[in-house]
Amino acid sequence: MAKIDEMLNEVYEQLSHVFTKNNIYCHGKNGVNTIVLFDEPELIPGQKARYKIGNLTILILKDNMPFLSVEVIPTAPTPPKTIAGLLPVHMVTRSIVINCKDDENLNMT
Repeated sequence: MAKIDEMLNEVYEQLSHVFTKNNIYCHGKNGVNTIVLFDEPELIPGQKARYKIGNLTILILKDNMPFLSVEVIPTAPTPPKTIAGLLPVHMVTRSIVINCKDDENLNMT
């Protein structure tokens, strides 16, 4: 697990040289708990789990729109099908919720 944390920190640091830190949402950084993908734009409180399709490790916004996402996969070796499976998940995503520790969540559709 330590190697994953090191890799995540390295990716975050490199991205923060190009993008401002307030445009990078990273799991475990700056108060971000989770970044969750959903397949519906209108989310019903208490029923979000039925629309959940996955989590991201890092999400970068450009002009307040999702621009780049990074997923750190914690298993090694990882089969190519697992990696390729992330692409269709991103294609069907219709909304994203970034859960923060201070309860100021960011919702994007």
